[in-house]
Amino acid sequence: MKTTFYKSLILGLSFLSCLTLSAQYNKTSYFMKGSTTKQLMNPALNSGRAYLDLPILGGIDLGTSSNMGVTTFFFPDEENDQLLTFLHPDVSADQFLDGLADNNFLEMNSRFALFGFGANTKHGYLSFNMDFKVDGGMNIPKSFFAFLKKGMDNGTRTTYDIRDLKFYGEGYLETGIGYSIDLLDNLSVGLRLKGLLGASTLNGGIDQMLVDMTPEEWTFTTKASLSTNAPVNFTYSESGPNGYVNGGNPALGKIKDAISAGYGIDFGVAYSPIKDLVLSAAVTDLGGIKWNNMLVLKSAGEVKYAGINNLNIGDDNSNTNQETEEQLEELVDDMKEIIQFREDGTLPSEFHRLTASTVIGAEYSAWKNRVSAGLLYTTDYNRFDNYSEMMFVANIRPVDLVQLSASYTFYSEYAKGLGVSLALFNTLFIAWERTLLNVTPDYMPIDPLTTSIHVGLHIPLSGNKKMKHSAINDRSAEVFQAAVEAMEKVEVCGVVLNAEGEPIKDANVYAEGYSDFHTMTDANGAYSLTVPKGARLRFSALSYKPQTLKTKGDKLDVRLKH
Repeated sequence: MKTTFYKSLILGLSFLSCLTLSAQYNKTSYFMKGSTTKQLMNPALNSGRAYLDLPILGGIDLGTSSNMGVTTFFFPDEENDQLLTFLHPDVSADQFLDGLADNNFLEMNSRFALFGFGANTKHGYLSFNMDFKVDGGMNIPKSFFAFLKKGMDNGTRTTYDIRDLKFYGEGYLETGIGYSIDLLDNLSVGLRLKGLLGASTLNGGIDQMLVDMTPEEWTFTTKASLSTNAPVNFTYSESGPNGYVNGGNPALGKIKDAISAGYGIDFGVAYSPIKDLVLSAAVTDLGGIKWNNMLVLKSAGEVKYAGINNLNIGDDNSNTNQETEEQLEELVDDMKEIIQFREDGTLPSEFHRLTASTVIGAEYSAWKNRVSAGLLYTTDYNRFDNYSEMMFVANIRPVDLVQLSASYTFYSEYAKGLGVSLALFNTLFIAWERTLLNVTPDYMPIDPLTTSIHVGLHIPLSGNKKMKHSAINDRSAEVFQAAVEAMEKVEVCGVVLNAEGEPIKDANVYAEGYSDFHTMTDANGAYSLTVPKGARLRFSALSYKPQTLKTKGDKLDVRLKH
């Protein structure tokens, strides 16, 4: 009784689950200098330059998360060199069901940048973004797949209690204002406040479906519900409480009733404990939307199916043919009954939370910020499940106008892989995550097939501003220099002589650990150098053994030996 329609339906769901994208923002760009994407993941990090985003061109992000993949639904038949679906009799129920979680989800997110800009201010960095976002997802319980695969177990009575087969979708406009400021020379904080304008939402699913299967008959009992504020005039089979929804037409007059309001908050921090090392953390998308004027639709019914008696189709004069057609019509009517939705009142409002995220990062830079390496740990708190992963990111900037980042996700609850991000002329940003690493001998991907795409075109209005309040991870050397300048200093003078007491000309004198504190002796072997109090001075000259001495006052003489 598993019909072709049944198979087509579930294969469609399988295909959708295999086309999963990763999170809402491309994470490989988190440590990229000048990236505007990173400030959406952590408002304490900014590009350090003024820029302007044009509609759509400013950025497109696509992303989803799922715990289902290709090998969840397709299995290799090595003997016949082909792929089998999970419904194939050669694929055992245990083989298929053991690869499923209790709840199997697919969630999708998309962002389309409508307008945005960023600029340095006297005391910090200001940014603005206006994006249109579309979120959606579905949750399919394991019991539903067990029913599809196993049916009636060995001809004996079998029951299934299927609950929480859910789906949702919503579209909204996000307007955000972000500001980052340095509280200390090595500590930055950022805050982004977001106003949300909801366009439309749809939530629903099967709350419960009881399936009782015996050799004599199958009984389906269902309870389903939908809630929406879509600007639609629904049409009904008849007026009154017995009328069910059988269609709908767009209603422009209802758009103002559908518009809903919400809020979002992002908070981030960045800290540089030592030179060239930056630690950062953020929490984003705290908040949600209060959807107004929610129409509630419900469906409930029961169908009993015991087969067709006296099946005889084709004889126009046959009484049994008429009986068969009547039975078929009755079955169709019963099946319609359990999927027909009727109005069940309205809700003044319904609050839906955003998909919140936490981010923890650590980056170490070298070679004047030309190269860096970082670790990034993220958790997305989705509607149906939480999703965590950790990646290693390497960045290289051979010239100021070209940057390349590469990432490897070495810890993930569902999928590992690679990512790459390219920035050209501080204008064009392209990123892609993540190529699969684990495949079968037939090159069929084992992990969930995850891919994230970001394309953004930004118009730079200025270069990186070298100022106290520029992005902390673009200025760790400046922070270190500021700390050095704040130290108590002392002017040390003296002479450098050889073993015979003769002055050594052009001997090098510098403070260990401080490359900016350096001088050379004159023709009389004399020197004078201002250094942090207690610094160690190193003396060296051609053909002499170097010496390192700690300063204890304002005078220090030294004799070098061959």
